[in-house]
Amino acid sequence: MKKNSNNTAYDYDLDSPEWQWRDEAEKQEAQRLFALEAQWQCRMAALRAAPCSEAVEETTIEQDVAEMHKAFRHDMSPEDWTAFQKLIHRQKIAKWQTFIGSIMGDYDYSEIFVLLQFKIDRMIDYWRQFSHLTNGDRIRSQMELASRLLQIVIKQGNENQDIEFLPQYVNLRNEARSEMRYCPESFLLGKRQEVRFRKAYNLLFKLLQENILHWWD
Repeated sequence: MKKNSNNTAYDYDLDSPEWQWRDEAEKQEAQRLFALEAQWQCRMAALRAAPCSEAVEETTIEQDVAEMHKAFRHDMSPEDWTAFQKLIHRQKIAKWQTFIGSIMGDYDYSEIFVLLQFKIDRMIDYWRQFSHLTNGDRIRSQMELASRLLQIVIKQGNENQDIEFLPQYVNLRNEARSEMRYCPESFLLGKRQEVRFRKAYNLLFKLLQENILHWWD
């Protein structure tokens, strides 16, 4: 994951084995296209951070339509935008292939949560870089919360790689609100881990039920 000076993340690691470049020229062309995209994202970040101007420039409908088309292409030429979209599609396929190859078990419910988190994280990448909706940040924050809840569920109450990590405080007083019909029986860290798992599980599906149908652009 690379970041520019505006702390905007771009997941364009062209040295990753997933790309499998045919030759150096193809890789250099991809670097050029991704650099154009990074410039556009920097420019948009600067515009969002700048104070609103009171002056409004008079424009014609034709000018507005032309600017809209340029914005949809992230200020690239039609040819560069088409090539860039092919690169994004190639990257998406490569990430799915790498992910599917990493799931070794694929025989019980745990892979369902891993698959769901991977899909939501891919959607977060799209909304961070390409969504044009005015409420895109709010919708992306819902997805990011779902991904974090999924991480807690996958780790059965934990979040980090360390199985012995738990937050110092877990509210046990309202644990009755997160009852489940079925729940894993083994929690090595006891009641706090179980309650945190149950809370994350219930909050996750409440969040999905209320919001998932709005996650489209």
